[in-house]
Amino acid sequence: MTVQLLGLVPPGAALTRSGAAPGDALFVSGTPGTRVVGLALEQGSLTAPGRGARRSCASASNAQRRRVALGERLRGFASACIDVSDGLLGDAGKLARASGLAAHMRSESLPLSEALLAVVGSRARASAGTHRR
Repeated sequence: MTVQLLGLVPPGAALTRSGAAPGDALFVSGTPGTRVVGLALEQGSLTAPGRGARRSCASASNAQRRRVALGERLRGFASACIDVSDGLLGDAGKLARASGLAAHMRSESLPLSEALLAVVGSRARASAGTHRR
């Protein structure tokens, strides 16, 4: 099955991957990693210490959150944009390459969910580390 969506954007207002400039800050909405942990819990490749954390991560896995409204509000403020459905690190690298730049992220700055931390604990920040893409 193939799905194609089309929409209209005011001329010159589209947020693309290639608009970032040196010195721009990198922001993320939501809590990266929670959906993939929820999927791992559902598939049985990861176990959760409590039902509450498992339920929160699993519901995040089933709820694809579209942030179209946020993207519309960012027009005029943000210089570039990308969805991170393939993972924060990989997609930040795609955005940086499209803009001819590198991205630097610090794991201690990531907004990790309480549910994710309850399941994987300090491993979440340790595996994220400090990355340059």
